[in-house]
Amino acid sequence: MYPPSRRAEGLSLVAMGSLFGAGLSPLLVWVAEHLGLALGINEIALAWLMLPLLILPSFLLVAGIQPDPKQMALELARYYPAWALQGAASASEGLEQKDLARVRLAAILTAVTVQGQMVMMMAMTALALKALDCSLSQISFSVALHVMGMFALSWPIGRLTDRRGRKPVIMAGLAVAGLGALLVGLGEGYWVITAGTFLVGLGWSGAFLSANTMLTDVTPPTRRGQAIGMLDLWSNAAGMSLPILGGLIVEGFNLHMLGFFGALLMLVPLYNLSRVREQQPGDYRP
Repeated sequence: MYPPSRRAEGLSLVAMGSLFGAGLSPLLVWVAEHLGLALGINEIALAWLMLPLLILPSFLLVAGIQPDPKQMALELARYYPAWALQGAASASEGLEQKDLARVRLAAILTAVTVQGQMVMMMAMTALALKALDCSLSQISFSVALHVMGMFALSWPIGRLTDRRGRKPVIMAGLAVAGLGALLVGLGEGYWVITAGTFLVGLGWSGAFLSANTMLTDVTPPTRRGQAIGMLDLWSNAAGMSLPILGGLIVEGFNLHMLGFFGALLMLVPLYNLSRVREQQPGDYRP
């Protein structure tokens, strides 16, 4: 429902809504810890049982969305003044289907790789901190910082993506996520590992948000739901499978090897990204 010149910013504003949950999660875990001790209930199980209390209000929020964003995408001129639509990138102008497919593949492969790496490192980081005898509150705080890295800077990252381009921000995000993985794997202390997991989240923010924007650029409004659904399907499949592989790596080798593996994963989309020619933000050429 945003014009192409503000598309990444629009996605980033949605992402920033997750900050609300990131702020509440340590508080919820703290309450579950103390309430579980008082009631003789496992505090981890109690924290999970309390989560629906945070989810239920979202039904009311979704029910109140009017008009449908898809309809807005089909009639952008009705909702934005002429100046806001001027200079909007014509992403698919002059592109053949094979060129569009190349951009889509690069976007989806980037999202799949960075999503799988992020979930893998987050899952293994919690186990690494538990092995250091960190408390549940410390682990929750570390994960909350990771989530802050994912969403706290999404708005400026979205604005940067609209001004500098989708591809440069993706490349920067992959580099930051790779550095974060190395810090998690090579770090020996709580704060080094926590800094690493924050950088993994920050790199995810840049790469995943920009990849979603890139895919939307080259997909007409009538098919964007399908395209983003496909991106989410494969991204979440990677998010389910790579943590299993990460567990096997840690069990068979050590956390150091996991850090190197997480960094190497960020090289996977580079070939496809190198074939994407972005003339200006959101404007692609054969």
